[in-house]
Amino acid sequence: MARLHSYRKADGSLTWTARIDRRDPDGKRHRVTVSRLTKAEAEKVAKQIEVAIQDGRWQEQERFGKEPTVADALHDYVDNVTPVRKKPSTARAETYRGRAMARKLPFRHRRLSEVTPSQIRRYRDARMKEVSQDSVRHELNLLNSLYAEAAAEWEGFEDLANPVTVWIPPIGPRRNRRLKPGEEEDLLRAARSFRNPEPPAVLAMALDTGMRLGEMLQLRWNRVDLERGLLLLPEDATKNASARSVPLTSWVVEALRELRDHRVRTEGETAVGPTRDIFRYTVDGWETLWAGGKGVRDKETGAVIKKGFKGLRERAGCPDLRTHDLRHEATSRLVARMPNLSIVQAITGHKSLAALQRYVHLRTDDLTEARDRYEASLRASRKGTSWEQWNRPDTDE
Repeated sequence: MARLHSYRKADGSLTWTARIDRRDPDGKRHRVTVSRLTKAEAEKVAKQIEVAIQDGRWQEQERFGKEPTVADALHDYVDNVTPVRKKPSTARAETYRGRAMARKLPFRHRRLSEVTPSQIRRYRDARMKEVSQDSVRHELNLLNSLYAEAAAEWEGFEDLANPVTVWIPPIGPRRNRRLKPGEEEDLLRAARSFRNPEPPAVLAMALDTGMRLGEMLQLRWNRVDLERGLLLLPEDATKNASARSVPLTSWVVEALRELRDHRVRTEGETAVGPTRDIFRYTVDGWETLWAGGKGVRDKETGAVIKKGFKGLRERAGCPDLRTHDLRHEATSRLVARMPNLSIVQAITGHKSLAALQRYVHLRTDDLTEARDRYEASLRASRKGTSWEQWNRPDTDE
């Protein structure tokens, strides 16, 4: 059923809006808003649109008798295009962003063809004062993709002009937050302070493998070989849709064995069956725990983050640390101790060496240790162990 809403205009008269949310026979979702009508007109038009959608006769150009507003076009894009074009982790963020923009864009009620570059420019300049340039870049790129999709794929929109011709901010400065001395111990101590046994194992895996949070929280017991110290991430569990094997340190293996033994002891052998999840927090659940949120329940697994958690990072005394900082920390450690960048790239799952390098933040100590290792290798091939010995000419004694 369509939803009807009335609004009182400045002159005191009522105007009606009908909102229709239906799927056609192919499963495509259509969100349609019809505005500035009398109540009778809104009921009539809403019924016609619902029937057209159900029969598969609804065309994009038929919206409002003209074309969709920016808000409705954004809803359509994130409902029907984003899930197909993006990986789940990226799609989740883009869907959230698109729906927020549909609520807050100053030109959200304008038709697509009514938006001008000057409106985009004013929006960009205002947002640059409120959020990071990366956020502004993501929002403008989403609008640009929306217009490109409409012109290329929507019937009747072939001549639609794209107003996103303004300057789009480049990628901003990368965050460089490494763990300070003692913070790793503080984090582990804080993780063990929770009754739930998962946080210590998640921390160990994050710091020693550099895996993404979403990758860790999709792991099942049949994907981990604790005897060999190896786990397998299938294509559907990675951000870039590339399967990979990840070697595990003895610390991670011990943490996972401890978690497995706890599950068997408290719930029985079925709790660690091949298809059972290793970590029962969802991504949103773990983020809420990390940030100190209140009460989140995952309907599928029944995992509960109880009220009263102060947050892992607050308990550890490092409130500015983010979960993704752990991936940066792990990647930097791997690069500092493993000279073959191709192997590091295979472990962390970065698509390219350029992407890998954005995650590397080497400390001065890392550089001097690398120098010492390099110097030691040179000594084996040189005549002596010091400059004086190496530079001394051969003499007959």
